[in-house]
Amino acid sequence: MDVSDNIILLMDDVTTSGNSLYACKEILMDHGAKSVEMFALGKAI
Repeated sequence: MDVSDNIILLMDDVTTSGNSLYACKEILMDHGAKSVEMFALGKAI
């Protein structure tokens, strides 16, 4: 999938540390995404 010059909304149902979101963001940015916004519905405590 070509993500070049796209603005991506990355969503997760629950996050604990956010590491998965940040890892996905880094991959998308490395593949040319214009920006990546991250959103999680809940946070595990």
